[in-house]
Amino acid sequence: MCVKLDVSTSGYYKWRGHVPSAREREDGLLLELIHTKPWPTIKRLRRETFLWIEGYYNTKRRHSTLGYLTPSEYELGYKSIHELAA
Repeated sequence: MCVKLDVSTSGYYKWRGHVPSAREREDGLLLELIHTKPWPTIKRLRRETFLWIEGYYNTKRRHSTLGYLTPSEYELGYKSIHELAA
């Protein structure tokens, strides 16, 4: 695998032991939602996935277009770290 990825074996094994980032944990939650139960229809799966992304993930994730604030912080009128430092 290391040859295909063009990485050293020591780098690969170091990477495998890393602490997952917040994004990786979020992705894991979505995968858990999708793969832990049978879905009656693809339409229902799409709906639940959409609701998870819009109702949970996008409200917690910081957005560069919002000055690295979460949508909730932005709507409440929080100032970005750059505005506070100025």
